[in-house]
Amino acid sequence: MPDAVTARPFETGFAAIVAPRSRAAAARSRFAETFGFALPEGPRLARAGDLMAFGIGVDHWVAAAPGDGWALERRLADALGETALVTDQTDAREGFRIEGPAARLLLETGCSLDLHASVFPAGAAAVTEIAGMPVWLWTEDAASFRIAVSRSYAESFAQWLDHAVASTRARVAAGERAA
Repeated sequence: MPDAVTARPFETGFAAIVAPRSRAAAARSRFAETFGFALPEGPRLARAGDLMAFGIGVDHWVAAAPGDGWALERRLADALGETALVTDQTDAREGFRIEGPAARLLLETGCSLDLHASVFPAGAAAVTEIAGMPVWLWTEDAASFRIAVSRSYAESFAQWLDHAVASTRARVAAGERAA
């Protein structure tokens, strides 16, 4: 039987995109023309190919793609030109992947957001706290979450995550519903 929940680090390049209000429409247009999808409105995930982006504030997004963050920053900056500021965030963040039918149950132990699928469906994103640590949280499907935590919190977050995985597995084994 597969585990009810698994957690492991993942590596990807992260870049922040910030567009001044006066240039936000131009930034959105250039992004869509270059990458084939629109920067999302609000805390949503959008993607095409290996590139994804999610909103974390007004005219403020995080983009992620496999590989080098500096290369991602250059790719985005070249496309957006003077319409937005792009900064590599890769060295500032550590990524974690939480998967399985009990992933939401695990996250509910440390996150105050309502993570029920009707409220936080696939494609949702948020800037929030988990176990008191600020994170970027997004979900790609019903049982798969990604978290990016500040690197200075990574060790503490990993320790919390190890305990939360063990606790969640025990709760599921004792009959608590994972969905």
